[in-house]
Amino acid sequence: MATNYRSTREVIEFNNSFFQEIVKSDFGTQHPLLPMIYDEHFAQKIPIGSTNTGGHIQINFIEKGTLYQQQTLDKIWGIIGELTADGYTWRDIAILTRSNHNGSMIANFLKEKGVEVISQDSLTLVSDEKIRLIISLLKVIYRPEDRLAKAETLYSFYRVVKGQNPNEELNFQIQNIVGQPITALFDKLTEEGYPAHLAKLQALSLYELTEKLIGIFQLLDTQPRVEYLFRLLDIILEFTKQSNATIGDFVDYWEQHKAKLSINSPRGLNAITVTTVHKSKGLEYRAVIAPFIDWTHEPKTNSNLWVTLPEAGFSFEIEGKQICLPAALLSMQKTLAETSIAPQYHSEMQKTFIENLNILYVSFTRAVNRLYIITKTADFDKDAGKKNVNYLLYLYLVYAEQWNPDKFEYVLNAGTPLRTVAHREEEEVDDTFWVEESIITDAHKKLRINKRGRG
Repeated sequence: MATNYRSTREVIEFNNSFFQEIVKSDFGTQHPLLPMIYDEHFAQKIPIGSTNTGGHIQINFIEKGTLYQQQTLDKIWGIIGELTADGYTWRDIAILTRSNHNGSMIANFLKEKGVEVISQDSLTLVSDEKIRLIISLLKVIYRPEDRLAKAETLYSFYRVVKGQNPNEELNFQIQNIVGQPITALFDKLTEEGYPAHLAKLQALSLYELTEKLIGIFQLLDTQPRVEYLFRLLDIILEFTKQSNATIGDFVDYWEQHKAKLSINSPRGLNAITVTTVHKSKGLEYRAVIAPFIDWTHEPKTNSNLWVTLPEAGFSFEIEGKQICLPAALLSMQKTLAETSIAPQYHSEMQKTFIENLNILYVSFTRAVNRLYIITKTADFDKDAGKKNVNYLLYLYLVYAEQWNPDKFEYVLNAGTPLRTVAHREEEEVDDTFWVEESIITDAHKKLRINKRGRG
């Protein structure tokens, strides 16, 4: 039995109680491995003499239907408001989802609200418009006739460098320039106060060219989140170690790998983490919001199962030879429980249930102080309502004698506001310093970087 030194007493007790009750339910009988995995040794111990209390546990049910998704997003926003009112910062909060799709949707929703977000998508280089400006310029220099790259360059230039979204008049100018020879684009950039001479740029090596473009548009001086630029330079430096690496080679490499090229999470950034449960393993967060806890704990409808067939009844004769069919791919249906392969069917059901219970375990045990679970209502007294993991939350509330069909919010433990004094002092430590001369060959007067490196 492991001792949990990080979480509050309330979080530890809830998790121990929740999973123990599931083991005691009919699921523990249906799936014999369950009580063997979640046995008396799995529960987490509270440190002797621990005064780490004041945890918050909350389960919210959202009515099923067409508004479920939007109401879940609204509930997440409301919880974030409660947390910040109680002294939590954005960096204290993590939103854990089972799927990348839900994570992206939540991240986009929060960004529209003006919230800083760290997500897998937000950490990719291609998500940063400064990077897209540089890449589009590289494409233009490599392929001057590329109309799409010219348009991307001008639109990114106005949004990133000029800080404006092109209006109708400017859109017309951009479209006109895109249809002209490449010199028209560089003339426009020079006219706007950013002199860029195509012939001189084409004479530079890939790394020098990238440095030069960053300098021309003053991206290190005027733009936030310069770690994206440093990461791009690192990638280009590594790439150019290849013999005869050209701009064209890098453009091709970028198109093939851009979805995977990313930065590390910026240290000290005050941002909400949105990530999948899988990627949160081993991590901890002061406050965890776990939305869309509603997926099935059974194999998906119409999924297939490879089964080993018993010899009797599955053999046939071909040209006088007795042939046995050793295995078959079958549709996963309840009727399999009434056949000779019932043990294999039950084994697959058990495996799937335990896998999904493990996902809940990882999600719920990431919380240090506060855990908010958001799910949807269902007809829990019918078979269809028992197939998803929200049924397990319903069962727990029934065991705890708290279930009320007319109630949608259950605060199992009301958390106390964060003790913020030490936390704020920690945040106010300035772990940056000023470097008067940048490592970039083009001179930039001041560059603020992390003491521990470039990100």
